[in-house]
Formats: sequence, C-alpha cells, structure tokens
Amino acid sequence: SAAVVDASLSGLRVAVSSDLGMAEVDPDVRAVFESAIAGLGVDLTETHPMPVEPTALWDRIALPEGYASEGPIVAAHPELVGADATAIVLEGASVSARDYLDAQHERAAYLQIWDEFFSDFDVLLTPTMPVTAFEVGRLAPATINGRPVPPSFDAWCALSLPANLAGLPAASIPIGTGDDGLPIGLQIMARRWGDATVLRAAAAIAG
Repeated sequence: SAAVVDASLSGLRVAVSSDLGMAEVDPDVRAVFESAIAGLGVDLTETHPMPVEPTALWDRIALPEGYASEGPIVAAHPELVGADATAIVLEGASVSARDYLDAQHERAAYLQIWDEFFSDFDVLLTPTMPVTAFEVGRLAPATINGRPVPPSFDAWCALSLPANLAGLPAASIPIGTGDDGLPIGLQIMARRWGDATVLRAAAAIAG
C-alpha cells in the first residue's frame, strides 16, 4: 500500500458506532472502544447505516462460493482439510442457485445503503469484533454480552461482515485489552475505493 502522507483525522467526517445498531457486544469491548474514540480529539457523530443483520445474507453468498472454490479439494483430498473447515465448505452445497442469485440482488440493495451512508461521512469507526480472543480449539465464542451466539458459522463476526458484503475498504488496529487481558480491535471503514482514507485514519488513531 502507498505511504500515508497525512496521518490525521483533521477535516474528516467521522461516524462512530459501538454495535451498528444490530450486534451484541461484550461490555468490556464496548468500554474500551468508547474510551479509545473519546480520546481522538475530533468531532464524532454517533450514527450508523440503517441496521440490517448481515449474517443470513452472508451465508447465502459466502457458503456456496466457498463450496465452489474449495469443494473439489475436500472431495479429492479430505485428509488435507480439517473437520471444521470441511463442515463450512460442505454447508455451501445446500444453497441453491436461485437462493444465491437472489442473495446477490439483496447484496446490491445492501451496498446502496452503505453508499448513501458514506455520502455523508468519510469514515466509520466500530469495534472490529464484539468479543476478545477465545480459547484455542473453540471455533466461536459461546456467548456475546451474556447471550448465546446464533447458530451460524460467522454470526459472531457481524461487525466485520458489512465491509466484506459491500466491498468496502477496512482496517483493524489494536486499542487495548479486555477484562481477560486479550486484545480488542477498532475497525475503520470508508466508501468504496477509499483505501487511502482508511490508511490515513488508521495511522492517525494508531499514533
């Protein structure tokens, strides 16, 4: 990536959201995030795009695409793929072509929501994940904010799915640790092709 010339938030329209209006977030993650943004020294607007829970849409796109790309490997060399990855890959076989194409139409509408949001703001700051790291061997946290995680491979990644679905540049930088001493990240998102803005904001916040 290109060098960051102006490592500053000055002049940027900065939006912040601790949960995008739809995601559960552990209290310690929320507290560290709110402390980090409070010290930025610029005007912040607490807002987010219209809340749309992205997990179901993500599953209807990412799972069949994963099956299309990795399914042949699982079939030909199952011994090379772990049981967890195999389960994710094979889940995509159950998504029909019609569901996949319908999901792509929904994705276009989802992108429009984010395009409209970034006509008013230059960057959006959120926690990267709603939890800190969890123990080795676990594929997902058991709970978020004391509530069971919904049954999906990526439900606990809801804060990072929008950038992937809408094709937005995003970066994550460390901002502290949770109650368990494990790291917490801050996510920076910007409009499509706004990669330089993301890098500029990341450099400014990382200091």
